[in-house]
Amino acid sequence: MEKVMKGIRKVTLEISVVAILIMAVLEIVEIFGRSIFNHSLMIVDEYAGYLMSCMVFMGLCHSYYSGSFVRVEAIYGKFKGQFKKYIDIVYTFIMIVFTAAFGYYSILLNYKSFTKHLVSTGYYMTPLWIPQVFMSVGIICFFIYTVMDLIRKIKNIREKGGEA
Repeated sequence: MEKVMKGIRKVTLEISVVAILIMAVLEIVEIFGRSIFNHSLMIVDEYAGYLMSCMVFMGLCHSYYSGSFVRVEAIYGKFKGQFKKYIDIVYTFIMIVFTAAFGYYSILLNYKSFTKHLVSTGYYMTPLWIPQVFMSVGIICFFIYTVMDLIRKIKNIREKGGEA
C-alpha cells in the first residue's frame, strides 16, 4: 500500500511540476514577445489559468502528505498523544467525504462539458473538458490517496497500539 501511495504522490507531483514549468515558459515567451517583438500570443492568460488549476489539483496528494494541507493548526497543535491520532483519523474521514462529494461534481462538470461541446471564450476556443480532466483526475487520485491513508492509520493504531 505504501508503494501505491508513493507512486500516486510522485506521478501527481511530477504533473504539477510540469504544469508550473510550462506556465513559466509561456509567461517568459509572452514577456519577450511583447517587449521585443511587440506581439502577444493571446493565449497566455487563459492557459496560465488552466495550468494553475492543473498544478493545484495534481498537487493535492503531496500537499496532504507534507502536512501543508488545510488544517487549523492553532487548534490541532493543542492535541497530544493517542487523542491526536484519533483526531487524525476523523480529519482524514472528513477529507474523504468532502473529496468524494467534490469529485462527484467535478466529474459531472467534466462530463457535461464534454457532451455539450463547451468551449472557452478565449482566442483558441479550447474545449473545456481538456483542462477539467486534470481537475477530475487530481481529485480522483486524492480520493484514492486519502482512503489509503485512512486505512493505513487505522491499521497502524491496531497493530502498534496507537502509533499512527
